[in-house]
Amino acid sequence: TAFLDNLNGLPIITLEENSVIGGIGSAVLEHYESRGKLHDLRLKRLGFPDAWLEHATREEQLADMALDTAGLVDSLRVFLSEHVHQPVE
Repeated sequence: TAFLDNLNGLPIITLEENSVIGGIGSAVLEHYESRGKLHDLRLKRLGFPDAWLEHATREEQLADMALDTAGLVDSLRVFLSEHVHQPVE
């Protein structure tokens, strides 16, 4: 928990192998909520939604959910550009 306390106020990005529900991003939310610091939290949780996914290859599913390399880069660029006061390339 000291690690998360040291990140207070900084942008935090979590990436789940599976569903975002109940993953590390949820644990981060719970940590800050228990300390009354949700107002300082800048968190982006990436992972699969809690929804039925069409049968496809792993690569196709990742692309469909924007969790492939291109999708992740785009998501991170947008999130960081909103929360960091310098250009994000």
